[in-house]
Amino acid sequence: MTVNELSDVKKCENCTHQFVCKIKNENMKENCPHYQDKSRVIVLPCKVGDEVYFVKSMFSFMSMPKAEKVRKIEITKYDTIYRTESRTFNEKEINNTVFLTKDKAEKTLKERENNG
Repeated sequence: MTVNELSDVKKCENCTHQFVCKIKNENMKENCPHYQDKSRVIVLPCKVGDEVYFVKSMFSFMSMPKAEKVRKIEITKYDTIYRTESRTFNEKEINNTVFLTKDKAEKTLKERENNG
C-alpha cells in the first residue's frame, strides 16, 4: 500500500460519528453508510441564528456592545464571511471587534476604557 492509499483507508477513529456509531466496524471491510471523514469537516465559531456582539462602530468604540444575529455564512476560497442584518465580518475580527458572548464584549470595552 502506498502512503496515499494508507491515508484513504476508512477507519472509525477518523469518522465524525465515531462516538455515537452503533456499527463500530474497525476494519471497514465494508463501506459504512454513515462514514464522514473528520479531516473534511470545518468547525465554525458560530452558526446562523447565533447572536454576536460588536464593540466598534465605523470609527470609534461603542459604550455598550451591539448585539446582532448572524444571518448568513459564506465560505469562499480565501475566507469565511459572516453577515448580520447590518454588518459583515470575518474570523480575524472575532475576539477583536466582534465577540461571541456579551460578557466578553463588555469586558473588552471596559479594558479598552481603562487603558485609555
